[in-house]
Amino acid sequence: MTPFSTHLVRRFVPLALGALLTTAACGGAPGAVGADAAGGRPPREHAAHSAPGAPGAPGAPGAAGAPAVLAATTPRTQVAPSDVVQLRSTFERLLGAHLLLADEHVRSTLTGDDARASAAVDAVERNEQQLVDAVASLGGEATGASFGTAWHRHVDILHDYAVALRDDDAAGAASARTQYTQAESELATVLHGVAGGQLSLEALTAGATMHGEHLLGQADAFHRGDFDTAYTLQRTAFAHMIGMADALARGIAAAKGLSTAELDAPRLDLQSALSRLLAEHMGLMVQAMRAAQDRSPDFDAAGRAINANTTDLGAAVSLLYGAPASGEFLTIWADHVEALIQYAGTPDQEARNAARQNGVDYAPRLARFLAGATEQRLPAIDLAASLTQHDDHLRRQLDAWAVDDLDEAQAQAEQGYGHMFELAQTLATAIGDVVAARLPQGGAATGGGGRADGD
Repeated sequence: MTPFSTHLVRRFVPLALGALLTTAACGGAPGAVGADAAGGRPPREHAAHSAPGAPGAPGAPGAAGAPAVLAATTPRTQVAPSDVVQLRSTFERLLGAHLLLADEHVRSTLTGDDARASAAVDAVERNEQQLVDAVASLGGEATGASFGTAWHRHVDILHDYAVALRDDDAAGAASARTQYTQAESELATVLHGVAGGQLSLEALTAGATMHGEHLLGQADAFHRGDFDTAYTLQRTAFAHMIGMADALARGIAAAKGLSTAELDAPRLDLQSALSRLLAEHMGLMVQAMRAAQDRSPDFDAAGRAINANTTDLGAAVSLLYGAPASGEFLTIWADHVEALIQYAGTPDQEARNAARQNGVDYAPRLARFLAGATEQRLPAIDLAASLTQHDDHLRRQLDAWAVDDLDEAQAQAEQGYGHMFELAQTLATAIGDVVAARLPQGGAATGGGGRADGD
C-alpha cells in the first residue's frame, strides 16, 4: 500500500500552496469561501454545567477571565477586553464551535458510528449549555431557558434529519426539514427577545434560516459523497456564525445601553478575522487528521478546505505586511500542515515519530516571523511555546482518536479551539490599530462580510 499521508499530503498541500504563493506574489484575490430504539439515537442529556476544557468553560482556554494558555505570550501592550468586546468574542467562540460540532455529529451519524456519534452529541450538549449560560447571564434565567428550549429543538431536528438520511427515509427527511424551518423561525424570535428588540426579526429569521440551510445542505452533500460541497458549506457556515455573533453582540450591547463603537476599531476587526481563520484552521485540521487516520473518503476534500483557509490567512498577511511576507508565512504554514497530516496518516510509531520530528522547527520559524512582524512586541520564545502547544493539541487529539479515547480526543480538540481565539487576540493587539487598518473592514481577504442584522 502506498504510504497514505505522504502520497496525499504532497498532493494537496505543497503543490497547491505553490500556486498560492504565486497568487500572493502577484497580488491575486484570496480564495475565501465566503438512541431511541427506532432511530439508533445516542443518549442525550443536558449537562448541568460547562465541562472542564470546553471552550468557554471556567478555567478552559478561551474562557472569559482565564487566558491561562497564552499568558506567557501576552504582549507588553496587551489591552484588557471591554464587556462588549468580550461579549462578541464569547459568541464567536461558542457559535463557531456549535457549527463544527453539529457537522461532526451529523457526519458520524451518517456513517453509522454510534460511539463517535454519541461522543459528538455530548460535545454538542456541552456547547449548548455554555450558550444557555451565556444568554441567561445577560437576560436572566427565564430568557436562558427559552433560548435553551429553542436551541435544543433545532439540534434535535438536525439529528432526526441525519438519521432519516442515513436510513434512506425520504418521508422522515422531508418531515424533519419542514420542522427545521419552523424551529429556526422560533429560534429567531427568541434571539430577537435576547437582543431586546434591537435586531430586526426579519433579518434574524433570514440568518437562522440560512444557518439551517447550511447544516442541512452539508448533510445532504456528505451523504451523497460530495465532500467538496460539504466542506465548502462548512466554511461558509462557519463564517456566517461569526457574523451572527457580531450582530448579537451589537444588539445585546445596544439593549443594555453599551457603546459598540470600539468593535469597529481596526485592531478588533482584525482580531475577529484572525479568530475566524485560526479557529477554522483548528477545526479543519482536526477533521483532516482524523480522516487521514481513518482512511476516510472525505480526506482529499478536507485538504482542499485547509488550502482555502490557508489562502485566506496568506491574503491577510499580504495585506498587513506585503506579498514577500505572505510568501514566507505560507511556506512555514504549509510545512506545519504537512508534518501534522503525515503524522496522522503514518501507520507505525517509528514513522510517526519521524513525521513529528519533521515539524519540530515550524514553531520557532513562525515565532521568529511573527516576532519580527510585530516589532518584537511578542517575544519569539513565548510565541514558539504557544505554537508548539497548538501542535500538541492536534497530535494529542489524534493519538486519543486512534485508540478510541473519544472523550480525550474531544477535550484536546476543544482546548486547541479555544487556544486559537486567545492567539488571535494576542496577535491583533501586538499588530495594533495602525497596521490592522490596512485590512478592509468586512473584506474578502479577511473572510468578513455582511452582519446578520442586515447592515
